[in-house]
Amino acid sequence: MKKNIVFIVEALGGGVRRHLLDLLDNLDTNNYNIHVIYGTRTDDVFVKNIEKLKNKGIGFYQITSMQREISFNQDFKSFKSIYKILKGLKPDIVHCHSSKAGAIGRLCAKILKIKQIYYTPHAYAFMDPSISRFKYFMYIYIEKMLSKVTTKVIHVSKGEEEEAIQRRILMPNKSIVVFNGLSIGGEFSNNVKKGENFIIGTVARMDDQKNPLEFVKIAERVISKNPVVKFVYVGDGIKFREIQQYVNESDFKENIILLGFHNNPFKILGTFDVFLTTSLYEGLPYSLIEALASKLPIVATNVTGNNEVVDNNNNGYLYRQGDIEEAAKLIESLIKDNVKLNEFALNSYEFYSSQFLLDKMMNSYESIYNGTT
Repeated sequence: MKKNIVFIVEALGGGVRRHLLDLLDNLDTNNYNIHVIYGTRTDDVFVKNIEKLKNKGIGFYQITSMQREISFNQDFKSFKSIYKILKGLKPDIVHCHSSKAGAIGRLCAKILKIKQIYYTPHAYAFMDPSISRFKYFMYIYIEKMLSKVTTKVIHVSKGEEEEAIQRRILMPNKSIVVFNGLSIGGEFSNNVKKGENFIIGTVARMDDQKNPLEFVKIAERVISKNPVVKFVYVGDGIKFREIQQYVNESDFKENIILLGFHNNPFKILGTFDVFLTTSLYEGLPYSLIEALASKLPIVATNVTGNNEVVDNNNNGYLYRQGDIEEAAKLIESLIKDNVKLNEFALNSYEFYSSQFLLDKMMNSYESIYNGTT
């Protein structure tokens, strides 16, 4: 008999969208009736996939009141809407993604006595170093209370799991780690270049979490000593105009290229020589897994998630967040050392092949949903 599974997600963009689409594309509809409840924050990639997935038999329910900001009125409307949908669908499994959907969805599922309730944080809100102490403790308290009604919290990295256990949000037996996985890799063999057209790039939203201004400042520092090097940023977001203005006023604007949103950034990754990420905190970023699959050396902030993809001095370098000089020196060392660049590139792909394959991720999720894990 088919299991009835409902995914609840507030925002569908970037890594969360990628994660959900992989689940929807690869779960066997002979074994599952699948439904998705989602909010208004969606990107073009998700919207373009809806019709294809509907043809596969997957149901979609948009809740316009489910938004990122905390609002009693809107959150209560979302609660009533989700409760009504779940009551009608009578799911065996509810799987919530990220904090807003995780809070409202799990409460509804518990009240309706749904037996299997799962939650994937995709980086806890309290991991954001820029939030106030009040919000920090409030988020921890909310997560701690909601963990009591959750069958399992599915973390995408060991570091994310450790963050929760150390803060006593949940006991270890309530947690499981499933790495994000991709079915790509090997299509682009990264060719090491010398000097001319050497490209350092990233793929990331332009928001506070991804810290795009630090990317640009590192670029300025490197370009000042290596004028033939280019830096490329793929992605848009709430900080795009601000960063665009900063770059336009920079002495190095010809070498810093802001491409904005791209439907298939993996193709652009094949033109990079080094991948740079400046994020403040992460769950387990898909962009870094794509960088591994593209045979790229990585320079990344030493934060949760990043430090499980980058093995320091093996497939890239980790630097202390905010230390622009350190990051620039590490990049410059790779520009000058083709042997190290090639070594890191090969190690990246080997690591991807051993840890981050989509089949491995899907096998884990099917075991969880079938209650065998």
